[in-house]
Amino acid sequence: MNRFVHYICLLLCVAGYLPATASDIVDDAFVKEHLNIGRYSIDTGASAVILFEKEEYRIFADNKGVLKRKVVVTRVIRLLNEDAFYLSKMGVFCFNDAAAPIEGATYNLVDGIVEKTELKKRNLDRKDIGDGLSAITFVMPQIRRGCIIAYTYQQASTIMPRLCSWHIQGEYPKLESQFSVTCPPLTVEYKPIRTTKLYPVQYKSIKQAQGSDDAFACVGSTDKNGNVTNLWIRRNVPAFKEEPYMVNSMNYKEVHELYLVSLRFSDDNTWDNFNSVIWQKMGLDLNDPKLFFLLTLDSLAKPGMSENEKMLHIYYYVRNNFKAVSGGERREKNTDLKALWYNRSGTIGEINLLLTSMLLKAKLHANILLISTTEYESPNKNVTVSEQMNYVACAVMVDNKVVFLDASEKYNIPGILPSKCYNGFAWAVGERGYGVVLDPVLLENKEHFNARVYGFTGTTAKIDIRYKKGEVECARLRNHWAKRSGAKGEYLDELKRRLPKGIEITSETVEHAADTDGDMEIRLSGTWRFNTATDVFSLQHNFTGVFNDNPFTSLVRKFPVEFRERSDYVANLVIELPNNFVPEGNLAPINISNDSLGFGYKRTTNYIPQSKMMTVSSSLNMKRTRFELTEYVSLRGFFEQVVIDNSKLLVFKKKVK
Repeated sequence: MNRFVHYICLLLCVAGYLPATASDIVDDAFVKEHLNIGRYSIDTGASAVILFEKEEYRIFADNKGVLKRKVVVTRVIRLLNEDAFYLSKMGVFCFNDAAAPIEGATYNLVDGIVEKTELKKRNLDRKDIGDGLSAITFVMPQIRRGCIIAYTYQQASTIMPRLCSWHIQGEYPKLESQFSVTCPPLTVEYKPIRTTKLYPVQYKSIKQAQGSDDAFACVGSTDKNGNVTNLWIRRNVPAFKEEPYMVNSMNYKEVHELYLVSLRFSDDNTWDNFNSVIWQKMGLDLNDPKLFFLLTLDSLAKPGMSENEKMLHIYYYVRNNFKAVSGGERREKNTDLKALWYNRSGTIGEINLLLTSMLLKAKLHANILLISTTEYESPNKNVTVSEQMNYVACAVMVDNKVVFLDASEKYNIPGILPSKCYNGFAWAVGERGYGVVLDPVLLENKEHFNARVYGFTGTTAKIDIRYKKGEVECARLRNHWAKRSGAKGEYLDELKRRLPKGIEITSETVEHAADTDGDMEIRLSGTWRFNTATDVFSLQHNFTGVFNDNPFTSLVRKFPVEFRERSDYVANLVIELPNNFVPEGNLAPINISNDSLGFGYKRTTNYIPQSKMMTVSSSLNMKRTRFELTEYVSLRGFFEQVVIDNSKLLVFKKKVK
């Protein structure tokens, strides 16, 4: 029998009650065995190892016949060093009138003896958060390097979800992870929409499944009351290692998700039915006369204006006059837009609901746009799982084209949402709801760089540099700089660090940095000091330093490559040579293109003897944002060629008299 199951499989009874004491979570023999293990072969460098975990979802009917969910979580974790000590801090929700549903203990090995410290009531911090709920936070006691923490807790019962998620893979390796869902008879049915690539070994009994050593096992069972339980067990799960250039790592972690496919006496679970339910809740409120903003609206959307002009006037007004003070959580209940109007602040969702309401009153075809951001898995358009939608924006139909709007940030741009919103399928709730696909390929950032080297003396030359950022990057930088003091200076320091050696920047300005719209321009000026001891000097033509290194250093990759947007990059370098110097040769033009990848790189050089002027122009265009593993070698090779070309030097020598 599997060692973990031998000690732990009976942690909780079938009904899902908590163990009476922390001693029931794990026994001393199991603890001592693992406290004497120095490293685990699954990951010898791990800061922590999940020895065992189990999540139990139980769907039941309360005394009013309302279907609800009870969740019980149990974990046993080995903390191998201080980097993982934060795992000893947790939180749980429960009802105000309920006893704290938490049990736990910490185990340390002291002089060969297991020392156990139980979690006491005084270790719990309980706060009333409203709606009859309390938030309980707790810290496991006596945390030391190499200790084991074991705990179990029960979340407050909530309305039955349409989505049940088992996050199998995470930051740390797991020796065993279990997940079960119990549903009442002939009422509820869940089916997987996403699961591990492994095919589970199916067993006839829970005891057989828990006693196996299979990497992935499952079993279904029915109790005497007809309740159906499905149990899945996953063993020896490696930690997830994120790679560079992943827009959404959640899409690649091992996850098992179930969605509600049938509920007796309810409508079919479709996006259209979901749209009807949400619009019934919010549509009338958003369309009702809003006396508090009608006068303002009349001044913004005037007769004779085009739909596009009305949309922009309303958008700019909301964006420039309301401030988001907390997260972008989704809102399905009616929001007090009047309070928002007079307070001039609210959540991201509330601000965008106000925007939608004003657009509707201006007789524009506006919808509430529900989005799942890149902190979550990309939604499946074929499955109605609205619980994954965590962000509210706005979609408006203008001139037969859908325009996306987010007025919650001062520097957001009409038609462009924050990068994290481009996470696949989204739903526009309205009188006529519809689905859209928010793909990063919809975004393109155009960036231009210009550098001038002139005013040569015997030892120096003057340098002027201009960075013109594209509108996507401008919005991103402005919002970032506004939120964190010092971020702007750090960004400029990084630009200066990338410049060729010998350049000293004496002046730096950012034009239009605080403007809410339009491109900003970064200007750097200074001096280039070069070696005058010889009759030859050289200069790297890649002033920006963007292509100094190949971004894909690894020879092998496990996951696809993803960029946040398409790119169009152009760089120009102009060198006004002194009369006594000429270029030694000329760099041959280069054109590297890969149509299948959607990448192209060009570089040309030109020298005009009459004006003593050398110009170097280079460009890189990226038409795609996602590249499969089969394309990785070609993608890496493309950038390697670009890096090689950008490492080439322009060489100049004194004229022979």
